Amino acid sequence: MHGNWELFGLRPNKGCVWYTTMMMGFAQNDCWREAIEVGFGNVECRMLHALVVKMMMNGFAPVSTNLLHMYCICSSLGDGRSLFDEMEERNIFSWNVMLNGYVKAGLGELAREWFERIPMKDVVSWGTMIDGYVQLGGLSGAFMMYRAMLHDGISPNDVMIVDFISGFG
Repeated sequence: MHGNWELFGLRPNKGCVWYTTMMMGFAQNDCWREAIEVGFGNVECRMLHALVVKMMMNGFAPVSTNLLHMYCICSSLGDGRSLFDEMEERNIFSWNVMLNGYVKAGLGELAREWFERIPMKDVVSWGTMIDGYVQLGGLSGAFMMYRAMLHDGISPNDVMIVDFISGFG
């Protein structure tokens, strides 16, 4: 495989087929780190997603959640939402990753709508929304969320308290 890697490096104008072939070759030879390096270093998120589907790993919640996280980091929220909608198994981590993507993109209204859909909110869900309000300058919204969280019986963690207080500084 490593001889192929050297040849690959010399090839000008590498396209999708070349990258996919290299990733598949590494993956089939249990060289997972190299497959991921090719994927993250040189191809778009969709190509890595396609590799995961081709390897039939997309049914595993941790893998799908990490793909979702990748889309959110790359500001591909539409692709992330499509992936979320297709996920067979959703857990609180996948819900929170998508929520965080909306918050980090400054989409407060969408984040709030998403938050309301989360079936079992945890301290991370609440903290993400409170932080979103703080970041977007909606301190009254942050305070209302904090009170609603306490009313639901969720206790704040140290990070949330620091974020909340920093908004008033």
